[in-house]
Amino acid sequence: MGGLVHNSYDELAEEGADAVKDIMKNVDDVVESGGFVRINKGGDPVIVKGKEKIRIDFNRSHGDKPHFHFERKTSSGKWRDAKGQHRYYFKKQGGD
Repeated sequence: MGGLVHNSYDELAEEGADAVKDIMKNVDDVVESGGFVRINKGGDPVIVKGKEKIRIDFNRSHGDKPHFHFERKTSSGKWRDAKGQHRYYFKKQGGD
């Protein structure tokens, strides 16, 4: 099965926090190659390199489950979805 069943928001938040930690392990590579990390108004990390960024909505997920976005800066300076969907949800690795 592809989905996860969560018994509580705390369980979901814990798994989301673990997923964010996994992503952040790779931030050093981004920063060392000219990228940077900032924290947005909601307290969530935004990883930026050139005209691309990963925006993680964990603390401020707009009433949805924690998720992240892949975005690309357009020639007009606006950030738009860079991949085929707007939101990507964290999934437990190796789980059902």
